[in-house]
Amino acid sequence: MVAFKVGNKGNIRFWEDTWRGEDAFINRFPNLYKLSSLHNGKISDFKVGQGAESLLACGWNFHFIRGISDRELDDMVELLECVTNVNLSLPLEDRRECLPDKNEGFSCKSCFYKLQEVEGLANFAPYHLV
Repeated sequence: MVAFKVGNKGNIRFWEDTWRGEDAFINRFPNLYKLSSLHNGKISDFKVGQGAESLLACGWNFHFIRGISDRELDDMVELLECVTNVNLSLPLEDRRECLPDKNEGFSCKSCFYKLQEVEGLANFAPYHLV
């Protein structure tokens, strides 16, 4: 599986990309995603802090179109736990990480297949060698 490691460029989408845990927030919290008016927004679009230079997010604005109901409260608490202490201004750029396959552990083959699935790399020259 391929996930994003948050760096300083703001290229990672908050809901749609896998950057905290093993699944994207759109899949983990579909009801909260539906409440957000900001789809395809970058992580930095959701940060509430003391300017872009702030290392840690002081808070988050999920751009919800209404308040959270009681039945959504557990998901909201879990989402907030996921984004606690997210460092948005590391000296490194955003990058991808290959995570171990749940069944087989990490392999180049599993990483390649995930990249192929996500980005359509079928035309990548050595694809038949993997």
